[in-house]
Amino acid sequence: MGLEDAAAVSRDALKLDAAVGALEMLRDLAPLVKAVLIKGLFATATTDGTIRIIAAELLHMVGAVLHCPLPPLLDQLDPLQLAA
Repeated sequence: MGLEDAAAVSRDALKLDAAVGALEMLRDLAPLVKAVLIKGLFATATTDGTIRIIAAELLHMVGAVLHCPLPPLLDQLDPLQLAA
């Protein structure tokens, strides 16, 4: 994704205002860049071969905020196979 220089932030630095600001900046990305971002987020959420309900819902929320809606991720899955 071209994020070689990206650094993780501490849990204490993760505040709602910072998340809102980041999403507002990401909303201005070009459509193809948004698609790469969403693809990367999906790859991260499914890195262990499963997707948790909260991760799927978070992906939907981010997609909606970025005006890049995602198809239903959970509708076609067996509820017994979902990780809580």
